[in-house]
Amino acid sequence: SDEDEDENDSEEEEESSDDEGDENIDVARFESRFFYQEAEQKLREQEDREEKENTRALRTKKYGPCTVCAEDTVTNPVGCNLCSNFIGCRKCANRWYRSSKLNDVDEIASCPLCRQKWAAATPDVEEMKKISKK
Repeated sequence: SDEDEDENDSEEEEESSDDEGDENIDVARFESRFFYQEAEQKLREQEDREEKENTRALRTKKYGPCTVCAEDTVTNPVGCNLCSNFIGCRKCANRWYRSSKLNDVDEIASCPLCRQKWAAATPDVEEMKKISKK
C-alpha cells in the first residue's frame, strides 16, 4: 500500500539525515585535530630553529636529565616556581604546558612534578640558576 511505502520513505530519510549529522561531526573533529597537529608541528620546528640559532643557549648536565624528554644534556634548564623542582629544558616545559592545557577540563596547565596549577598564560617556570638562589 502507498501509505506504508510513504512511512518507510520518511523513516529512511530521518536515518540518513542522522547519519549525515554524524559524518559532519566526524569531519569537523578530524579537521580540528589535523589543524592542531599541523600548528603544533610548525611550532616545534620554529622552536628547534630558534634553539639552533641561539648560540647563547645554556646546555648543561648540572641538574640531571630533563624530566620531560629524558635528555642528559638539558637546554635552558627551568624549574617550577611553585615547588622549586627542576623540570628540564625550557622547550620541554613549554610543550608540557601546551599539552597539559589541552587535556585539562579547565584548560589550566599544571607542573609535571608537583601538579600544582599554573594560572598564568605561560608556564610558571624560572631559570634554574635563579631558583637555586631562592
